[in-house]
Amino acid sequence: MNLRELILNSKLKQKTIIIPEWDNAKVTVRELSAGELEQVNDVFKDKGPVASQAQVLVFATLDSDGSQLFQPGDAEALVNASNNAVNKMYLKIIELSGIDAKKIKDSQTKSEPTTG
Repeated sequence: MNLRELILNSKLKQKTIIIPEWDNAKVTVRELSAGELEQVNDVFKDKGPVASQAQVLVFATLDSDGSQLFQPGDAEALVNASNNAVNKMYLKIIELSGIDAKKIKDSQTKSEPTTG
């Protein structure tokens, strides 16, 4: 296999994690593709950090046969799911995608209104 074929046929990294908040469910997540990351950034600009986090889960959470677990319309419902569970999945996806979670947190903090 030449380099072009290697790159174009490479698989995205996956990891199965346990989510205690959902009866110790085993959930498989994967890294984001470059195109998905661009779409997540657009959601962040339009709807904010919580919606973009939900969109990450829609793209990168897999069912037992490796297909996307969530449908595009599920992002709104994920916004209302357990923050602890969603955050565990989100952080693992970000890690697999090679993104610095601290930089994301810093950018989200800067975009949120301050109170008090």
